[in-house]
Amino acid sequence: MRKKKINFYINENEIIFYFYGENHTLGNVLRFFIQGNPIVDLVGYNIPHPLENVMHLKLSSKFVWEQVNIVVLAIKNCGEVGILVGNLFNKEEENKKRFI
Repeated sequence: MRKKKINFYINENEIIFYFYGENHTLGNVLRFFIQGNPIVDLVGYNIPHPLENVMHLKLSSKFVWEQVNIVVLAIKNCGEVGILVGNLFNKEEENKKRFI
């Protein structure tokens, strides 16, 4: 049986995402990408306890129905930046090998 990786809870004007198996690495990157969105009022993450394997991401925005889309867009942007950095790294490695 497969475990759920992401779960969420919707309140009146905020949403809390639970990312299982994730830590500060993803939390900080998602917070960085989400805080740049102009319709976001509040974004933050926490790890409730070091022994718990879950990261909470709390998001409040002007438009409640857009909160899930904001997080999905941030996850996509993380993936795109990862690919871009990987490509730049590979290109620099190839250039370095050429001059050695």
